[in-house]
Amino acid sequence: MSGRQAGVAYYTSGEAARRLGVTIRMIKHMIKDQRLVHVSENGRYYFPCDALHRFAETYEPCAQQQSAPKERERLRAAGTCAQSVFRCFAKGLDVRDTVLETGYAPETVRRLWTEWNTSLEAGEKRARALAIEKAEQAAAKQAEKERAAKARAERREAYIAAKRLEQERARREEAEAQAPKLAPWRAKLRGNGEVIPFARKACEDRKA
Repeated sequence: MSGRQAGVAYYTSGEAARRLGVTIRMIKHMIKDQRLVHVSENGRYYFPCDALHRFAETYEPCAQQQSAPKERERLRAAGTCAQSVFRCFAKGLDVRDTVLETGYAPETVRRLWTEWNTSLEAGEKRARALAIEKAEQAAAKQAEKERAAKARAERREAYIAAKRLEQERARREEAEAQAPKLAPWRAKLRGNGEVIPFARKACEDRKA
């Protein structure tokens, strides 16, 4: 569709994204997939309000789309907390007075107090050390996963090998058990019965 109709309310792309809780890029993908009713005008997309409301009733953003705004909100709250606490430290308040002034938990204020009293260079060194420690822990965890996967593969191979040996042993035992029953037929095939004359006669018939 192209062109807005008179008397119909529309959302812009930004308004539709906020209404659905997604990004404008996701809105463009949904337009491309023809999931949203829209009209275009002068290179812009507009979405009828009624149609968008009906779509929003059944639409559920994926976990990643839902987590992004929550993560931004968490970081913003952490920044606001640090700002308030550092202002108290700048006024000369200690940890106890800062907790009373801001209402933040003592653990949070104590951690920020350590940050406040740590020089930039020392803080960077500590941050690098923590990053290295996390990387080593991640590497150790990955190595443990690889060892576990290798152990599972070895156990599976051992199980398959044991199963094959068991099947081979069962076939040999069955063959040994059937051997006495097959002995008369083998004797006949060696010429001690009536099988060979019949076979000789068939060969003579084919030669004739």
